[in-house]
Amino acid sequence: MLEFIGPRAFYATGLTTITVPSTVKLIRKVAFKQCGRLATVTFPSNSVLESIGYEAFAFSGLTAITVPSTVELIDQEAFKFCKGLKKIVAVSCVSAMTIHSSAFDYSDGVNYITLRSSP
Repeated sequence: MLEFIGPRAFYATGLTTITVPSTVKLIRKVAFKQCGRLATVTFPSNSVLESIGYEAFAFSGLTAITVPSTVELIDQEAFKFCKGLKKIVAVSCVSAMTIHSSAFDYSDGVNYITLRSSP
């Protein structure tokens, strides 16, 4: 059972899309950094993801991301320089979600953010 995606696991690869297994709890630092072609990351509805690490998706080609409701932390610079990132949806049903102040640094294209609590 896969419980984390390690540091630099897909660093600078030509990956275009990925479905993160529902058993993954941690996406560690720079796991998908510089994946410029990575446009789509999908999390299953039963995801147990708790943390998106430092620069995990920095410099990637993401255009939108829906953060699973189990996420407690989006670490610093997790989505830094994601120039194509336009839409972020985070639905939290954990007691608190921490989004580091630099999580979206230099992702200037973000024009739609939805943060809400689950019922």
